[in-house]
Amino acid sequence: MPRRELWFNPTNTARHLQKNEEKRIQICQTIDGNNFDWQVWAVAASGFFTDSYNLFSTNVILSSLSFVYWTRDTSHSHETIINGVTLAGTAVGQLLFGVLADKFGRRKLYGWELITVIAGTLGVVQSSSGVRGSMSFMGWFVFYRLLMGIGIGGEYPLSAVITAEFAPVRSRARMMAAVFLMQSLGQLAASLVGLVVLLGVGRSRGLPNLTSEEDYDAAVPIVDTIWRCVIGVGAFPAAIAILFRVTIPESPRFTLDVENNAKQALLDAKKYYGDGRSPVAETPVGTVDDPESVKPPQHMGAHSSRESDDDIESISALSVQEPRVATTTVISQNPIHATPFSRQDITQYFWVEGNWRYLAGTSLCWFLLDFAFYGLGMNNPRVLAKIWTSSPLPPTTDSSLAWDTHPSPGNNGIYEVLKTDAIHSIITVSIGSVLGSAILIKVINYIPRKTILAWSFIALAVLLAITGSTFFKASQSNLHALTITFYVLCQLIFNLGAVPDSMTATFPFAVDLN
Repeated sequence: MPRRELWFNPTNTARHLQKNEEKRIQICQTIDGNNFDWQVWAVAASGFFTDSYNLFSTNVILSSLSFVYWTRDTSHSHETIINGVTLAGTAVGQLLFGVLADKFGRRKLYGWELITVIAGTLGVVQSSSGVRGSMSFMGWFVFYRLLMGIGIGGEYPLSAVITAEFAPVRSRARMMAAVFLMQSLGQLAASLVGLVVLLGVGRSRGLPNLTSEEDYDAAVPIVDTIWRCVIGVGAFPAAIAILFRVTIPESPRFTLDVENNAKQALLDAKKYYGDGRSPVAETPVGTVDDPESVKPPQHMGAHSSRESDDDIESISALSVQEPRVATTTVISQNPIHATPFSRQDITQYFWVEGNWRYLAGTSLCWFLLDFAFYGLGMNNPRVLAKIWTSSPLPPTTDSSLAWDTHPSPGNNGIYEVLKTDAIHSIITVSIGSVLGSAILIKVINYIPRKTILAWSFIALAVLLAITGSTFFKASQSNLHALTITFYVLCQLIFNLGAVPDSMTATFPFAVDLN
């Protein structure tokens, strides 16, 4: 059965479309008539880069904090608290900004989460113990990391929804993957900035020569300056991202489906995209007055190709259908104040239409994978130091140094520790993650989404099991390179398909927008 399509004269304007269903079709056609939107990508990617940099910058500075503030505390409880509070803040931010964006609109929330990140960043940079210990450094530091975490968490749903709602069907998956590439690049940038600041500030002030305990008092202000510079740099990409945010309007899909203002949504779409016509709508096979002529074919079953996936989204977007919230809301030509979805709406969407399966499946994948992803990704200097060690480590004693992630019979100064941490992170984490994200951008439109997700999870499970096994056998020996190799492959697969930020984010957006 041939694919049914719909044709519109691109000179049509809002006054020629009297029905909201027709405006819906025209809006979808206007959006899908474009290609990869670099402006939308820049808006979302800049925010995601900021998130990643600020989230993973703690890996760069934890050794510095230990050196300055708790040099003899080998329990690592401070590091656990800092990372735990940051992740808790991201969870709060995702829920808070997600709900607010659905209630008040995407554009009204654009930038507020980044302002929160900037405020948290500036607060962290200025954290202090006061005069002669009059304040708690740890208290202030954790408070502002919590604030920063809330902003980081808020950016996750906003960046993703901006991309999904503005992206045309044929470019949506690739745009999503390109946005999530920024997570790998942000993590790489944090390590590079740490290395550059160390080589610049550290060398210029003689830190490489301060290796003995007698030099501690001279080294402390230098190391304190280094970690504050690394964190402070995170405010600059956030400020740039805010400037990008003012260049795009409210999402036409939000205006249409939540504010119920089809006329304004169509005008916004035409103003932003122009009157372009979708390439998939070239054949005049029907008119808007004949809804039967644009019904999607009923024979669609399991799809295993790129064309099939795109056809489903294209047909669904162009089909005349009642809005999802039509059970409780009547679409009008004039904007009305949007109210939160009622219980009936939620029941209709999740249970009657069966979309709870997609939500449960993607959420469960995300939840389970985060154990491995953040378990290895947060506080990774100590993890990486263990897999890079080629000789037995001395036992931990009361005289052990909390900041020395590479203890050895020799005397490692803080300069060498920070330098080694940065290099290990770039080689072991960033190379694999950036490569995996880049490969995904290339192949995501050629391999079915479900296939990528399923096989990448299987591959990751096997690789993690092998990596753990080789660690016990090759740790602290000349075979440690074997563990390093498998660790790099794990990072590649994390970002190629199994990582929730890419594939598991693509699934629910495709379902929801259809």
